[in-house]
Order: sequence, then structure tokens, then C-alpha cells
Amino acid sequence: MFHFRIQQILSFAVLICISNSSDACVDDDARIAEVAAANGIEDISACVDVSNQCGLQDQRGEVLRSLCCATCAENE
Repeated sequence: MFHFRIQQILSFAVLICISNSSDACVDDDARIAEVAAANGIEDISACVDVSNQCGLQDQRGEVLRSLCCATCAENE
């Protein structure tokens, strides 16, 4: 169920073309929480909550790595 919810969040993020325009590798915890909340998921408040999805090899993974650069870099 949790995995499905993460996919739902990331799919929504892809649809609205979220990207981190900063060159610095920092997490955007507020944005990932906003995307989750917009999908009715209240238990995601930071990148650490979705860190197990950093390795997705699709557009959702790219968005997650963009929003959660520092967290995903730690998990490589």
C-alpha cells in the first residue's frame, strides 16, 4: 500500500512538471510534502519518507531525485 501511494505521489509530480531549478543538491521537503498532501497523503512530510523510491528508473524517479537530491545521493 505504501509503495502504491509513493507511486501515486510521484505520478502526480510528473504530471504537474515539478522540477528543482536549483543547481545545489538540496532536498525540497516542503514540496514533496505538498505533492503528497495534494494527493490526500498526510504521512509524507519530508524526503526521508520516500527515500526508498530514489532508485526508480523512470520519470517518477527523476522527479524524486530532483526534489530530494541530498536524500537520494545518500542512498546511492
